[in-house]
Amino acid sequence: MTSFDRYQQLLAESLQRFTSDTTDHVMTVLHDDGLYRHVRFAEPGTSLYSFNLITWPGYLTICGDMPVTALTFRRTDDMFEFFRAADINPGYWAEKLRSGQDAATGFSEGKFRLLVDEHVTDAVEADPELEPVDEDRPGLAAAVQAALEDEYDPSHEETVREFLRLFTYDYTDSAGRQQCFQFKDTWEWDFNEYDWSFLWACQAIRWGVGQYWAAKGGMPADAEAAGAPAVVAPVVPNGVETLVPNGGVL
Repeated sequence: MTSFDRYQQLLAESLQRFTSDTTDHVMTVLHDDGLYRHVRFAEPGTSLYSFNLITWPGYLTICGDMPVTALTFRRTDDMFEFFRAADINPGYWAEKLRSGQDAATGFSEGKFRLLVDEHVTDAVEADPELEPVDEDRPGLAAAVQAALEDEYDPSHEETVREFLRLFTYDYTDSAGRQQCFQFKDTWEWDFNEYDWSFLWACQAIRWGVGQYWAAKGGMPADAEAAGAPAVVAPVVPNGVETLVPNGGVL
């Protein structure tokens, strides 16, 4: 799996989880006055996985009973216009965070394993003597896996840094010389990637903004003039969109 494949996997998993968590959500508009909005999305009768989208000029906050802390973004005057894009762009969106920046990324065991696998694959391709031969010579990949299972907990960055620093694999090369494989320059390896909870919030923003515009009947006039689609369809079929007058409740 490449880094891009891993990124696509994270997005797909976040969409699947968000859709599952919000299957019966409906929308309640609590306030809608120009750029000042408060829109709530929840399953009737429970607050589980409910979330609010709140905007004022230049800002959008998402908060509620979510897997992630409240996030506030700043970019354009109308943040519902900013987030109307069809595709989520986690990197660009994270740059616009004004609160909750630490929630966007974090240590990932999956990213660690991906980097280790890539490095091991490159090493074996460069030196076939690192491939498995027999029980006494299980090969580099098997030795790495055994060390992680028996001696280290790969769910913590401090532990995997220690593993990369201490791991060795002795073998004999094709010329009969004794060699010792070690991971090199791992201090510069970055094990951070977008946290699933941040991606969940990104899915919530995209879907929620789409529901809002769909219920309103289309984009604002200036957005239509700029070439935006006249109607934004819901991104995922989470329940039936419900538009309630300001201050109303379901």
